[in-house]
Parts: sequence; structure tokens; C-alpha cells
Amino acid sequence: MIADAGSTITSGALPLAILVAVAAGFVSFASPCVLPLVPGFLGYVTGLSGVSLEQRSRGRLVLGAVLFVLGFSAVFIGVAVTVTAAGTVLREHQSALMRVGGIIVILMALVFLGVGSQRRFAPRWKPAAGLAGAPLLGMVFGLGWAPCTGPTFGAIMALSTTLSGDAQAIARGVGLATAYSAMVNGGTLVTPHVVAAIGNQPVAPTPGPQVISPTISATLTNLMSYVVHTVPWYAANTLVKGYTIGGKTGTAQIWDPQANHGRGGWLASRYNNTFVGYIGRNAPDLVIAVEIHEGKPLVIRQGDLPLAVESYELFRRIATDSMKMLDLNPTGAAPLASPHP
Repeated sequence: MIADAGSTITSGALPLAILVAVAAGFVSFASPCVLPLVPGFLGYVTGLSGVSLEQRSRGRLVLGAVLFVLGFSAVFIGVAVTVTAAGTVLREHQSALMRVGGIIVILMALVFLGVGSQRRFAPRWKPAAGLAGAPLLGMVFGLGWAPCTGPTFGAIMALSTTLSGDAQAIARGVGLATAYSAMVNGGTLVTPHVVAAIGNQPVAPTPGPQVISPTISATLTNLMSYVVHTVPWYAANTLVKGYTIGGKTGTAQIWDPQANHGRGGWLASRYNNTFVGYIGRNAPDLVIAVEIHEGKPLVIRQGDLPLAVESYELFRRIATDSMKMLDLNPTGAAPLASPHP
């Protein structure tokens, strides 16, 4: 289990997220409203504000800085946990909350411009100078300098949320694509293969095991082709002239464990919409899995949940561009044009 966790950390999106977070933190730290305050903060947290930097103890400076960082880190982590928990509970009301938030932002902007009565709050209490007050001063910094650090912090929060949310969708897509790849490959599991050659030496993919019989593979592949050719809206929005295409849509409800006061429940008016299919010249060349995560239907009818853009339409666009990029044009056909601007 430890090895699997280590592999996930080193090979997944986390290293990139950490680098982005460090870079964003540095930019925020170096901003004009933060950097000039650093000498004063260091002097305050070490209790040596009247002593020059050359005369200060390096160990005391480092310890004060660490305690200061721990203070505002506690604020940021607390805000992140609170916002994430609240976001999970209030996700169903996202549209209304965005409108309310927009109104609040406009009102705050008017106050900032001087409209209406202005009141100030100046607390008389302040953290004690020295190492004991360093964590408290860090907390005050985390709250008081939110206008300077907020944009960077918000961007990091959005990045972390996106990465965690996409992980499940990516895992589902990989699983579905793996199953479809075996289905259209004569029943043989396809081994991931990303290196074509090392120097002048071609690297051949390792054959996978036979997971279903060739007969069942051919039957399922033909069924997927039959679906997109006989259903009118599939045929109109999925087929690409000159290619063999097959696939199938899927619509799934989304379980929210935080709904109903922690008892769990299905998200209202939100669905995961998928289309997994293949495209090729005379036989399947590519398998493509598309998922629209938490799609909101235009209307909800029995057996009909139309979206503004359907998953099979996105499949057609991606499939067309992929074949064009790989120069997999039909035999004797002109270069393939993209189905969208």
C-alpha cells in the first residue's frame, strides 16, 4: 500500500501541483504589499526589532520565521478545509450562490469606492513581540493580508479541487477505454505503449492476455457499430465519413455522501454522461472515452436528458482531430477536415 501511494505521488499530477503552489507562493510573497513588511515581521517575531540584522541570532531568526509560517499556514489550512466542506454541502445551490456572491462583490466595491458610511475597526490587542507571539502574528497576517494573498490562495485551491475531482473521471475513462480496447482488439488486452523506439531500435508492445474470445469480440464490436449507424441522432452527430465507428453512451446518477445531513443521496439534476467508442480506417485504430462530469440537462424527461453539447458530439470532434493529427486518412481520401471551427 505504501509503495502504491508513493507511486501515485511521484507519477501523478501532485508534483506539478506542488511546483505550481511553490511558484505561486513565491509570487505572492514577492508582491509589493507583502515583501516590504518582511523585515518588520522578522524583527517583531524574534523580539529584536531594535537590533540590526547583522547582530541578530540566525537560529532565533529561523525559529521565529518557522513559527510565523506555521501561524498563517494554520489559517490557510483551516480556511481550505472549511471552504471545501461548505462547498460539498452547497454544491447543489451553486448557481444561486454565484449570483449572491456577485451582488456582495459589487456592494463591497461600492464601499471601497467610498459610497455610504465608512467604519473602521482597530483592535487594541496585538501579539506579544518575540517567539511566543510569532504564531499569533502569522495568523493575523493570514487574515489581514487576504486581499494580497487571496488571489494566489484561491488559484491553488481551484487547482487542488480540479485535480482531485478529475482523478475519478480519469480513472473511469481509463477503465472504460481499457475494456473497449480489448473488445475491439480481438479480445486481447492492450498493453499501454508510449515508446515507439529507442534510438534506431523499435520497441514492440508486449502482447496482452486473451480476456474474451475472438467471436464475442467481433460480435460486440459489430453491436457498437450498429448502435451509431441505426439511431438517428447518433448517426448525425457521431459518424465521420470514410471511417469505421462504433460506440455507446452512458448516463449515471451521482451519489453525494454529504447530502441529507450526512446520510447521503443522489445529486439533483446532475449526471455523469459518457461516450466510449472507436474509430478506424478499415478496423478500429483508436479508442476514445469521453465523460461530461456533472452535466446538467436542459430538460429532464423520462429516458431523455439532453445536454447543450452531448458526449458523442465531443467524441466525434476528438476522433476527427486525432485521426487528422496522426495522418490516419482513409485510403485514397483527401486530408480530413475538422468537424468544428
